[in-house]
Amino acid sequence: MSKPTQEQVKKLWEWCGFERLPEGKKNYHFERGTGDFHFLAHKVMNWQAPDGSIMPYLPSPTLDSLFQWATRELAAKGIDGFEAQHTVDGWHWEISDGLLDLAAAEDQDPALALFWAIWQVIE
Repeated sequence: MSKPTQEQVKKLWEWCGFERLPEGKKNYHFERGTGDFHFLAHKVMNWQAPDGSIMPYLPSPTLDSLFQWATRELAAKGIDGFEAQHTVDGWHWEISDGLLDLAAAEDQDPALALFWAIWQVIE
């Protein structure tokens, strides 16, 4: 499978409860522009994680971050069956609710395989 787009990663984390902080006088950082305005920096509000912590950027979809945030959110919705297998072709992840298999995905990278399995569930 391919790497997720920035929009897909953002959608996953927002589904998990991450929220962009409202415009204000604190909890922001500056980012450089793109294209013809690459030399200009603009104010970008930070993110609030479901646990209340503040971070400038959304986490990368690693095994650690997916288990910290996404699998917890799934478990809160009654979806708590996660099974990984290492195969000749890479990693295979299956997600179930205890009764039904809801999603499965494969990738050489175990984090990407888990991301895409979770993506199938939330879509």
